[in-house]
Amino acid sequence: MNFQRLSCLLALVSLSVVGLEDCKANIITSNITNGSVELSINPLNSFTTAALTSLNATAWESWSFTSVSNASNAGATVIFYRDPTLIPPSLYEYLTIYKCDNITTGLWTGDLGNATFEVKGQDVKVQLDMRSILNGEVTGSFNIQSSTPLVSSAIDMSPYLTWGPGILAPNTTSNVTIADRAIQFHDGLGAADHLIAPYNWISIAEKWWWTRSVIGPYTLVYWELVSAIDHQTHTITYLSQDGAMLFHSRTKCADSNTVQTDCVAFQLSYLAGTYGSYDDKSTGYEIQLHGKEKRWSFEVRHELVEYESKDSQFVLSPIALDYEYSRFVDEVYGGEMGCEVRRGVGRSEQNRVRNGSPVL
Repeated sequence: MNFQRLSCLLALVSLSVVGLEDCKANIITSNITNGSVELSINPLNSFTTAALTSLNATAWESWSFTSVSNASNAGATVIFYRDPTLIPPSLYEYLTIYKCDNITTGLWTGDLGNATFEVKGQDVKVQLDMRSILNGEVTGSFNIQSSTPLVSSAIDMSPYLTWGPGILAPNTTSNVTIADRAIQFHDGLGAADHLIAPYNWISIAEKWWWTRSVIGPYTLVYWELVSAIDHQTHTITYLSQDGAMLFHSRTKCADSNTVQTDCVAFQLSYLAGTYGSYDDKSTGYEIQLHGKEKRWSFEVRHELVEYESKDSQFVLSPIALDYEYSRFVDEVYGGEMGCEVRRGVGRSEQNRVRNGSPVL
């Protein structure tokens, strides 16, 4: 299959924006603080609210923006990190979040190039101009637009990990060029998320599987994570139809034949198809949602590998080598059980931490 591929793990910018002087600024510099730092986590904070005011050796937050074509043949991801364990502090000078009324602007300042994101209401714009990350030139933009409200509250996904699912599954367009290779589509699935933690991934997680899909009128989000802190499995599921929430659960069913309600049955698929380079050779997921009155079933099939942590040109810190991380562009089939089976597209990821160092 011919496909186009992009995964930019670092966004660095030149600070040259006019009109932000009167805005509230949260500025992080490249200086690392010895000892603890303040980490502001409030479940009522919006997805755009910054948690950090300075960096130390472990605390981090990130804003990620993704875009997947409806043809499931292209995907783009840009992550704005405030995380010294994944990006060397010497690569940037300032990582700034400006808040002005209902507009939030992120500006990453460094020698590698320019990157900004802007969140205005339900619209997200990401602009890129990065030089040197991939031994080539990365430029372009993609826009994310949603007809459904931003998710206003942050979620305690697992011990020491907070997730702000700001935009669950909006429409998106992409116009990105990497080393003169264009990744362009005008009809796709996008998303925006905010993650916050006082410790790095190898200290708080053992493994996880995560997927976000749009299938006809349905939007499905599922995340299953095994914590390195309590060694328990933590899950969260959202299912909406035409923007209205149908199903929400944090409980995993015993199996797909369970009579239990308000739970989700999740299992890996091993069919002919695409899989990652690591020990996890699953080709997708089977997900069943058990409501009180209805059930829904979805089959996630990996179509192409968008990114893996073994790709040395993306590794900016040795800690990244401790991950068996794969990210996929997917085709997804399903709907309400007993009704029409619909086709959709999605994005998923899987990861296992090889050499974890739990904090407790």
